[in-house]
Amino acid sequence: MGGGPGAGRDDVKIGKNGYVFLLDSQGVLLSHPDEEKILNFNIAKLDFGRKILAGEDGLIAAPPEMEIPRLPGAG
Repeated sequence: MGGGPGAGRDDVKIGKNGYVFLLDSQGVLLSHPDEEKILNFNIAKLDFGRKILAGEDGLIAAPPEMEIPRLPGAG
């Protein structure tokens, strides 16, 4: 496993389609399966991102723009 941005995120699976992402206290993505979003996307721009940053508990569904396409043959 490398030590670059997002290292280790592929090891964590949540259900069939879930994934883990890591962000800083301002909402900037530090780890995400879509590497183009790393350091280039701030979830604070989105309603669900503001809920996460506000510390809301419970299930918060990500909007379509946060989803990543499934790889052929995956799942």
